[in-house]
Amino acid sequence: MKKDANKTVLQELQQVLSLEESILDSLTTPDVAAEVAELIEDPEKYEKKPEVNRIARNNNLLLGIITDQARVKFVWQCITACLVIFVITASFICFSLYKSRENLVEKLGVIKTLEKKLEEAKAETDSVKANVISSNTELKYAQSELNNSRTEIKKLQDQLADITQRFEALQERNAEVVKLLNGRLQKLSNQSSQTAPK
Repeated sequence: MKKDANKTVLQELQQVLSLEESILDSLTTPDVAAEVAELIEDPEKYEKKPEVNRIARNNNLLLGIITDQARVKFVWQCITACLVIFVITASFICFSLYKSRENLVEKLGVIKTLEKKLEEAKAETDSVKANVISSNTELKYAQSELNNSRTEIKKLQDQLADITQRFEALQERNAEVVKLLNGRLQKLSNQSSQTAPK
């Protein structure tokens, strides 16, 4: 079946090519070319000549076929050019997508390393926060101890002031007692010296 179709296509191509060759041959002979030119200029002159009319009709038919083939060839050339442009554009787009994918993969690797560093930094900040919190609690405890110590020192200072006041009062009393005792001792010694036998 394919062979028959191929044979018919080949036969049609051969016929078209032979028609093209005959048109080109007929146009290249000077007599026919002159007659066709005269026919185009003055068609009434050749109405009576059937052979010239037949050649002209055949030539017009063949010229129509050739122009149709040229149009089809031009259309196919345009389609081919568009396809080539499309393929080249698609290639550039694919290449740029491939390059951008490679860049994204590199950036993704950098981002992953940065994420790991960020996680490590977060862990370090969490440990530092825990240390700060524990140091803060220790500082508050030390401040409360210091405040307690200050209150105790104030109490001790108050007690010391009270004791010094008592001591000074005792010293004054003792001094008075000593004076009294000295005075009595002197009286006693005076009395004993007066009562002593002469």
